[in-house]
Amino acid sequence: MNSTYPFKHWNPYYILIMIIGVNFTGMSWIQTIFIGTVVIRLLVGIPIAVSQQKALAKLEDLQPRFKKLAEDLKAETGLAIRTFGWDEKTAKRQFIKSVGFNMYTFKS
Repeated sequence: MNSTYPFKHWNPYYILIMIIGVNFTGMSWIQTIFIGTVVIRLLVGIPIAVSQQKALAKLEDLQPRFKKLAEDLKAETGLAIRTFGWDEKTAKRQFIKSVGFNMYTFKS
C-alpha cells in the first residue's frame, strides 16, 4: 500500500462495512458515515444510559440509609469526643470500625 492511499490507517473491516453500506443502501459515502455514526452511538449509548439510570435509582434508594448513617456518625463521634477525649478524626475512624462499614459492600 502506498502512502497516497486515503484510508491507510483504517481497519479493512471498516472499509468493507462502508462499501457494503454504500452499495446496499444507495447512499453516498457521507450519508453512510453519518447514518453509521448515529447507529453506533445509539447501539452503544442506550445501554450505557439504561445502566446509569439503574445505578441512580439504587443510589436514590440508599439515600435514607446514608442520611441515617451520617446522623449516627455525628452523634457517636460527639459522644466519643466528650467521653474519651478523642479528636474528631479518631472518633470517626472508631465509629466506622464499630459498625463494620465497608463502602464497597454497602448493600440495601
